[in-house]
Amino acid sequence: GVGAEEAAAPANAILDTEASHRDLSATCKAWGGFQVLQKLQQGAQPLCSGASSVKAYSATLTNRERPFQMVLLQNASFTSNGIGAACVPNESYLKNRPTILTGSQYVSTRLFEAIQLQEPQRVCANPSGVLLLVSANDYWNWWWFLVQLQNAFIALAVVQPELDPGPRTIMFLEKDNREDQATYGRSAKQPLPFRELYFHLFAAQNTPDIRWFVNPSLAFGCYRSIVFLRNAESGSPILKNTAHPFASCFSPVITALVAYIKASVNLPSIAPPATPTVCWMSRDENVRPEYTVWQKARTIKDQAGLVSELDKLAATRGARVMQLAFYGNHSSVSISEQLHRASRCSLITGMHGAGLYAAVAMKAPAILEFTTQRIPNRNAYNLMSHIGGCYQGMEIVAKDKVNGTLNPLQVWPKVVQALEKCGVIAPAAAAQEHRGG
Repeated sequence: GVGAEEAAAPANAILDTEASHRDLSATCKAWGGFQVLQKLQQGAQPLCSGASSVKAYSATLTNRERPFQMVLLQNASFTSNGIGAACVPNESYLKNRPTILTGSQYVSTRLFEAIQLQEPQRVCANPSGVLLLVSANDYWNWWWFLVQLQNAFIALAVVQPELDPGPRTIMFLEKDNREDQATYGRSAKQPLPFRELYFHLFAAQNTPDIRWFVNPSLAFGCYRSIVFLRNAESGSPILKNTAHPFASCFSPVITALVAYIKASVNLPSIAPPATPTVCWMSRDENVRPEYTVWQKARTIKDQAGLVSELDKLAATRGARVMQLAFYGNHSSVSISEQLHRASRCSLITGMHGAGLYAAVAMKAPAILEFTTQRIPNRNAYNLMSHIGGCYQGMEIVAKDKVNGTLNPLQVWPKVVQALEKCGVIAPAAAAQEHRGG
């Protein structure tokens, strides 16, 4: 398995995994493609019928995984009292309501516990359009945001044939706990940028940003369809942050999602940069009180100086090194701008962290991930596998750090090795032979 192979790798050695990153077997394509949609469709349970209808979708896609769930209501109302559906519940509804129609604790206690099953004759007047209820609660961390987008993308793909072609309204049910907070180097007034991508992907650009957690008394009338999109607590069908049997599989679903994301922000499909460009994804250099031990261990000082020295070394191979910064006061950079900046990179590198996953914007995604110790997290490896990218991993040892920063003379050979293995530059011997010929 993946975990066993990586555990056997010697310390401070490149984890040579790029050969396994394009597993296109039928089993892989089924797991990361139609099988996900098929299982969710097969797991649909009608819960009540009448002038309205409620259908719950639930599927356990892997062992030891919480079931992936969503709810579709037709001809239903959203009012200050909750959701109204004019239908008669069946035995399945009465039996499964506590597990199927609840979201996270915040949502379940304030919204879905308030579902009103009305008499069939009380029909919702003139229903139209689609209301998307989004219970995602992370609009800052690239990894968990991608997981949430994946869930919404899959859910809407399954129910799309049943949705009204009319306008879509998006309502955000939960608050990111970093919003309106001065934390992680951010000021309390800085917006979290990722929420906007829901509008790019799933609604018109002029759709109002409706936040139910700000004003739960909002009333919105009748909808042809209401789709409840669960958050990451519902389980993640494909994107996982640990080793698993399908970690090296190419996924048509995740590849389609990434293509959709890039198209939604008008990111052209362009060739990689003419000059090989290494992008160092910066992290906060300050050790803040709220940081965990693991966050503190990944703190690198003087990253601007490191990038400057690496850029001088890169010139010897016809490459360049630039810095990306989306942390702290930089975290309010729009997601569109983050994607566009990342698209100019040939290789994104840095300490293990969610910012690396902006690599989804690249024409040929490639990540070199540094860690200070062996960790179970396989976010970067798994993501690159699923979209046919290239992943290289390197463990930092004592000799690589000097005065709290990395020694560029130790880092650069590892960057070169990753550039060569990911096909960004030719190996030195081959390049010399080409020049000589």
